[in-house]
Amino acid sequence: MRLYNEVVLEEEVIGTGAAYSHPFFDALLTVADELVISVVAESVGGDATWVRVDLEHSNDHEHWTAYSTVVAPTFLATTSVGVTMGGCAPLNDCGAFGRLKLTLSGASPQAKLRIIATQRRRWVPSVAIWNADFSGISPGAANALPGDLRLSRASSGTVQSSATTVQAIAFNDVARVGDDGAHWGLVFEESRTNEILDSRDIAAATWQTGSSVTTTTDTAAGPDGATLADRSEVGDQGYSNYTDQQPAAATYTLSAWSQRGSPGASWQLSLRTDTGSTNAAIGGAAAPAYWQRASVSAAHTSGVVYSIPSDGRDWSAVGGITNGARDQNTDMVQLEAGAFASEWISTSGTAKTRAGERLYHPDVTALLSRGRLSIEVRLQPKGSSSEYGADPYLWSIDATNYAKFVRSTGKFEVVIGGVSTGTSVPLTWARGATLDLWVAAGGGIDSVRAHARVDGGSAQDLGSGAVLGELTATGELDLLCKGTSNQWSSWVQWIRALASGEQPSWVNS
Repeated sequence: MRLYNEVVLEEEVIGTGAAYSHPFFDALLTVADELVISVVAESVGGDATWVRVDLEHSNDHEHWTAYSTVVAPTFLATTSVGVTMGGCAPLNDCGAFGRLKLTLSGASPQAKLRIIATQRRRWVPSVAIWNADFSGISPGAANALPGDLRLSRASSGTVQSSATTVQAIAFNDVARVGDDGAHWGLVFEESRTNEILDSRDIAAATWQTGSSVTTTTDTAAGPDGATLADRSEVGDQGYSNYTDQQPAAATYTLSAWSQRGSPGASWQLSLRTDTGSTNAAIGGAAAPAYWQRASVSAAHTSGVVYSIPSDGRDWSAVGGITNGARDQNTDMVQLEAGAFASEWISTSGTAKTRAGERLYHPDVTALLSRGRLSIEVRLQPKGSSSEYGADPYLWSIDATNYAKFVRSTGKFEVVIGGVSTGTSVPLTWARGATLDLWVAAGGGIDSVRAHARVDGGSAQDLGSGAVLGELTATGELDLLCKGTSNQWSSWVQWIRALASGEQPSWVNS
């Protein structure tokens, strides 16, 4: 892994006296495993001029001794620009400081010389200086988080705790850990509003009467164990009770928990717009014996949005199934603005909003290494790379220090001290994929580096940004958000901060 590539000496050398690399680099020239340099020579004079470069080392930055010859004596031509390469490895026994000593030999030697040094570190398992792993936390409420992380949320919430169950989180500022059978981790979400006014009572006055349907309320225990689920027995071409609302233009997602009302019954959930041009549905020939959550999304421009938990019509052209009778229990219905479903928001008589969450560490300096912030995260995003309503942040301190994913380009923007750079290769992922992500920036030596891996595949180099200076900001560090906005809604499995110069093991896969 390359740590840096820098010009460490640039001057005109006359005579046989030694010239040395700039003292700024003395603490850097021995930090890696391998050193490779190039010597660029111009305006060579004298009679038969030769160049030699040695590496010296020291532990007190005052008394120096020879370590190794990097470039053996090499003849410099006077007629053209010369480039000479040399290397030194390993550097295991080198002292704390290193410097390059350049000497010329010959009769009246002189040349304009530039030394460019590159250092590489052989791969070793990454060293984490900070770690927050959520794998050992049981689904449900998490009153304390690992790694001294803090979470704030100005509302209560719920969380899916297994493939068939939901738990209520009654208090503000309590973290939620979820597991739906395919995704697990800290559930971290943006603010959402459930527009269904009575999400657990489809016979309430806020619902409209369906067609060819028999409705029985409170007929079964729902995913949280409360006997509040309602049964809809729908005839062929009929549909259950439904809601009709006129929300603002946006993409909307309808979700509901469903269970068969009788063995062998089919089921179908549908979302329709007033024009019928963006209908969406999902269903199956056999409704599940146990509770199962399903969702559909559709774009809405104007008019009415219809949310139908059980639909007997033919919606096979838009993701559903053909027409037929349905018999299903329904609970926890949710209609929300957004291209993907979030955790259920309980309502009774009015719409309700779950506040956006903030995840943060109280002291950013605890995650820094030599002024560089190197963050690795594994998460399962609730939305695909194109489905977030705002650019999700990887981390943020303030308006002049942050890293975020830019939806319009698929690339990352990193800003430190008000100086901005970015990656060059777009990243895409599907909803619910397992995304490994690593972004390292700052320190004033190495460039911004970013790699990603989707569903355990090969590592993707997202391209290197410019070298950014040391991250000197202090205070709280927001992770996967910018305050209470721009959340990377997801199941978060772990977050780590790596030492400067380290990289995740999967980057080499």
